[in-house]
Amino acid sequence: MVLSPRTISQCFEDFDSSKTGMLSRRDFEFALTALVGLRPSKTEVGLLLGDQDHVTLSQFLSIVNKKYAVIQREDLIRQMFCAFDVGCRGFLSIEDVLSSFEQVFPSVSHRVVYDAFKAADRDGDSRVGYYEFVRITQGVLF
Repeated sequence: MVLSPRTISQCFEDFDSSKTGMLSRRDFEFALTALVGLRPSKTEVGLLLGDQDHVTLSQFLSIVNKKYAVIQREDLIRQMFCAFDVGCRGFLSIEDVLSSFEQVFPSVSHRVVYDAFKAADRDGDSRVGYYEFVRITQGVLF
């Protein structure tokens, strides 16, 4: 799903409780929650707004687009991990990864898959957990 500038602008207008063309911190928090489906923590709001007490429409558009891009990237990585985790165990074994590559990219050699798996398995437990997977895929995908 793509958030259009019109959708973001309409949300801004809907949550501009003072009708001043600016969102207070509280209005900003509610508007962001309505758009991306995740309520930001007070810390995150502080990081996004800094010392500002209000946000203009152009600032809101910029913040929402950056936040939404991060959510989309995280969702893609989560979907990829789940596709590899055929046993739904919360980790990947070398067999899971080899099987997936054989189905999707049969031309990739087993040696390349083993080497990538070894690089991802930071703690050496012969399993790649979600956070290990995130670390290795971020370098490759983004």
